[in-house]
Amino acid sequence: MKLPFTIYLYNDSGVSQQAFYQTERCLKNLLSQHYLIKHINAQEIAQGQWKTDAVLLVIPGGTDRFYLKRLQGQANQSIKQYVAQGGKYLGICAGAYYASASIEFDQGGALAIAGHRPLGFFAGTAVGPLFGPHSYNGNCSARCARLRLRAFDPSAIFEVFYNGGPHFIEAEKYPDVTVIAEYEEITESPAAAIITIKIGEGVAVLSAVHIEYDALTFPATDRDLLKLTPTLLNSQPQRLQLLRNLFTTCELELHSAGIQLQSIDASTGIANST
Repeated sequence: MKLPFTIYLYNDSGVSQQAFYQTERCLKNLLSQHYLIKHINAQEIAQGQWKTDAVLLVIPGGTDRFYLKRLQGQANQSIKQYVAQGGKYLGICAGAYYASASIEFDQGGALAIAGHRPLGFFAGTAVGPLFGPHSYNGNCSARCARLRLRAFDPSAIFEVFYNGGPHFIEAEKYPDVTVIAEYEEITESPAAAIITIKIGEGVAVLSAVHIEYDALTFPATDRDLLKLTPTLLNSQPQRLQLLRNLFTTCELELHSAGIQLQSIDASTGIANST
């Protein structure tokens, strides 16, 4: 593989700096052996030069309405063209809301937002939060969410960090969508938490939950995070394997770890060992 190929991590108005830190750390730990990892803002996305060496564009957690304002127009067109022509997109929490055709957030609450989103990688609606009111102030609304995998290892049930993310309404009914994981705690109907979508020649991975969060990095001064630490640490091996499998689905080369990985053909939903 000729270097440099680059993973671009969005950092602009609305990005949570806690989520940005966790996402960057995750990318560096798993992928920096083979790729450069660079920050990119909305203006740079609109200009389009990044597409010449990009292997992945990552939109991390934060506040979707700021993404809508900053990425309007040419930036959105640049992202859509990149993915359709074979690129890979990873949207986490707000980045997953933003990549859905429409969102409904905190309906009936003080933070209510609803409307169309221009990327539309997931053709349906992302609705959240699922577990009580959300707060943008610190981590008081954070909790663990229990996932049941439908791909890679369908017997696996484990917990990951959650703070305000959606579920993807009737995701399994849309063509070219593969449901990777569902919320195990939502029993009345399937509630997709992680999906992959075939977009032209490319793939979008949308994660409503914070699969990038590593409890080993939580500051000792944040009680809201520390109360989640034991549960998240117990699920650390499954979380890391899920990340590795998702990056393999994006055709990325990971740090050597001696673990058999599986990728998902986004058009068929069939797992392939690699």
